[in-house]
Amino acid sequence: MKTYNQKGYIVWVSENALIPMCMNGLEAYVVPSETVNGNKKRVETVGLVWGHETTLTDGRTFYSVELVTIETSAIQRRDFVNIKNQSLQLKRDMMTSFWPRYDFLGEFHTHPEKDYEKVSRQKLYYFSQEDLEDMEKGNGKIHNYRVGIVMTIAKMKKRSSSLSFPDPSTVCFTLGDFKIWIKAYITYHKKDKLECSDHRDQEVKLDIPLQVGIVGEYTRFGKFSNSGKSKSY
Repeated sequence: MKTYNQKGYIVWVSENALIPMCMNGLEAYVVPSETVNGNKKRVETVGLVWGHETTLTDGRTFYSVELVTIETSAIQRRDFVNIKNQSLQLKRDMMTSFWPRYDFLGEFHTHPEKDYEKVSRQKLYYFSQEDLEDMEKGNGKIHNYRVGIVMTIAKMKKRSSSLSFPDPSTVCFTLGDFKIWIKAYITYHKKDKLECSDHRDQEVKLDIPLQVGIVGEYTRFGKFSNSGKSKSY
């Protein structure tokens, strides 16, 4: 049983994991879903996080997030998303049987928001109370849930290129006129209960290879608009 590591944690997200997070998160934000009543946009999406855990020479726990697999059978709405346990069991069995080098680490999901200023002001890039309860009271102990990642997406009034770190476990960047926050959480056992790291926990550090081109464009990225005008999604 793992207790909280006072020396700290690093959640490292590979480019191969980051790409499907961005692609599927933006797809669920922009493209209408026929599985949702009313053909709505801006629904949440969810995926499973795979990789491995190791201990660094300085004593910190290092979680290497190598893959993110999106849950196509999940129930998606604007304010919640649910993974079906059958899918989780199936994929864990597949990984164990054919790709055992990838261990199940946890979950990734999105928060689709309209107002990017409200997201910053109200810290909507944090886990919601429901997220925390699901993480701590769900099947986390059974599946050895260790890492939770939330990606919050909002539309800006105009495109920009920026990069900031609101806290050690959060990174904020832009893709065209989309503003994106990614925040990492870890879990640990306390008195035989699974608990989640605090929103402002300074001992949890998120490390993402942003130098691969995320804060710059090789060719012009399209503009998202609700108006349906040309050259927009």
